[in-house]
Amino acid sequence: MIKLDYNAAVRKQMNQFIKDNFSPSLKVIAKEISINYTMFADWYRGDRNVGDATLKKIEKFLRNHTK
Repeated sequence: MIKLDYNAAVRKQMNQFIKDNFSPSLKVIAKEISINYTMFADWYRGDRNVGDATLKKIEKFLRNHTK
């Protein structure tokens, strides 16, 4: 998968997670994933893309916290 598409796909999953879970704090999610809050917030807003390793951490979080 092309990195931009991968970022967009994971971002879409995160947007859905946040909607489905009553808008949890991005700071709490970033801490749980063990990534920098500012980087995570920028990624979430679509202001930046992150590398594969970070995307894998986010996907793991989503897998572990999605019903």
